[in-house]
Amino acid sequence: MIEDYRLRTFLEVARQGNFTRAAEVLSLTQPAVTLQIKSLEQELGCCLFDRSGQKIVLSQSGQMLLPHAEAVHRIAEQAREELAGLVQEHSGQLRIGASTTIAQYVVPELVARFAQKHRKVHFHLISGNTEHIADKLESGDIDLGLVEGPVTRKKIKVEEYRLDELVLIVSGDSTWQELASQAWSLEQIKLAPLIMRESGSGTRFFIEKAFRAGGLKTSDLNILLEMDSTEAIKSAVAAGLGVAIVSLSAISKELQLGLLKTVPLEIPIRRDFTFVTDRDKPTASMVQAFKRFARAN
Repeated sequence: MIEDYRLRTFLEVARQGNFTRAAEVLSLTQPAVTLQIKSLEQELGCCLFDRSGQKIVLSQSGQMLLPHAEAVHRIAEQAREELAGLVQEHSGQLRIGASTTIAQYVVPELVARFAQKHRKVHFHLISGNTEHIADKLESGDIDLGLVEGPVTRKKIKVEEYRLDELVLIVSGDSTWQELASQAWSLEQIKLAPLIMRESGSGTRFFIEKAFRAGGLKTSDLNILLEMDSTEAIKSAVAAGLGVAIVSLSAISKELQLGLLKTVPLEIPIRRDFTFVTDRDKPTASMVQAFKRFARAN
């Protein structure tokens, strides 16, 4: 075994601060995680975690072991990647963080198709807005992020993935047919009951940026609802509550079923989906392989 699995278990418990969550990430039972930690503590002759409080925290010995365990894990992952590269098959864990729209409508298909080619890769996916994914990358909880909003942090490297189009949607109900027949101006959007994503989301950032470029301020908008889910927004629009601007990637099923219709905009709104990685860490070959695969598909 390239890496003592007890060290890998120790690392995950240290990251999660919780045996149950660590077990979920490692696909183990909680008793198995506890047994791994006890075995490591017995071999090292010290207690690695303070279990006296409500949250599990590293003991002084655990804090001393942590950087060494991280170094061993990085070396082991690199060895697996290089060996896998000899046979064009990757293995190990790939931790991906994706901002909400990408996580819901883009990543699942990518992961499914990549997994067909690399059956020994275990994926761990988290989602959140762009700021949340940037935080997770900086804390070392993920290896790769796919985001739709701007990231300007010095520690994070940003690379282009692909272009995404944001479109205005209305209900497929007959009462909206006439409104969907011609391109809307910013003045029409200003008057319409608008359903928006929450502040901090990448989608909202690009919508507001496009509006400002056209001379329309957020305070000018008739925002009826703010929601933290594109699925909820689609349902609200389909029910006739208002209009919204969402990623074209998110509405293929609703368009096919006639639940929603797109409306042309006089000012097109486009944005880049981007990859983000830790600038201070070498990019693993499996991460590079996933990025190449995503761009090609």
